Amino acid sequence: MMIFDTWGGSLSAASYREFSLEYIQSVFVQLKRSSGATRVPVIVFTKGGAPWLERIAATGCDCVGLDWSVDLGDARRRSVPAPRSRHLDPAVLLASPEVVRREVQKALESFGAEPATYSISVMRSAARAPENVAALVAAVRELSPKFH
Repeated sequence: MMIFDTWGGSLSAASYREFSLEYIQSVFVQLKRSSGATRVPVIVFTKGGAPWLERIAATGCDCVGLDWSVDLGDARRRSVPAPRSRHLDPAVLLASPEVVRREVQKALESFGAEPATYSISVMRSAARAPENVAALVAAVRELSPKFH
């Protein structure tokens, strides 16, 4: 399960605690996380949530989702549980296939050998450059095996 807070990063620290984090905690209290032998892992993602990584990790989630503004190495040093979900900057798809490949390489290197998932929002304007989406998929397929 993934809890998305796409506006949390636009709040002040006090407002984030009151209007986002408090409700995330409320969801955890009410959430049935296991069914028999199966436990449902929970990812919490706050766009722009870099200032609150430690607080997000303290919610009891299994994974902290990161947006493209967060340095992965720094996030790993700061939060427990280790972040395992990363959102790449969607503007990358407006560049060139070479830039896309370079950004995928940088993301993989910064995170290291920990298992991770990567996602990217595809803006409507990226439809003008489908070769960049293809370059993204090719780069992930080619480059990620040496990290996992």
